Amino acid sequence: MAEFKGKKQEAFVAGSEFTLMNVEVEWANIQADNPDTRFEHAWKIDAILSDSEAKSMEASGFGIRKNKDGRNVLTLKTKCVSSRTQKRNSPPEVFGRDGRTPFTEELGNGSVCNIKGYAKYVEVNGKTYLPAYINKVQVVEHVSRGSQFEDLDAEVEA
Repeated sequence: MAEFKGKKQEAFVAGSEFTLMNVEVEWANIQADNPDTRFEHAWKIDAILSDSEAKSMEASGFGIRKNKDGRNVLTLKTKCVSSRTQKRNSPPEVFGRDGRTPFTEELGNGSVCNIKGYAKYVEVNGKTYLPAYINKVQVVEHVSRGSQFEDLDAEVEA
């Protein structure tokens, strides 16, 4: 029997989709044409959760961690290449506010998104885990990535 703390949710035994609504995100790397191939998971996004959301998800088995600011973080990932079949996976679909128009800009920390994920209990070396995978992302509020500097040579209006 695998070691597991908490109560398994029936929906995730066979695998199920879930939705996170209006969550702030950090360290988003979800652009289809720019996978991060330095790591096993090519596309990833960190969702910042409220204390109640984190407690509920942690009780189901999701791996919730604290970031450097002490906020609750759920990392959702999608592998670029399936370790089981060795076939290339499709990137997560990313849409704008209307839910239909593809969104292609990079997301900066502090962007707000709706995230459709997928989860299924897996057993590894006698322990049960509940990894979260990205299916779709809807950008609700976009914060651009990178620093925005002012024009220092522009005349200051008084």
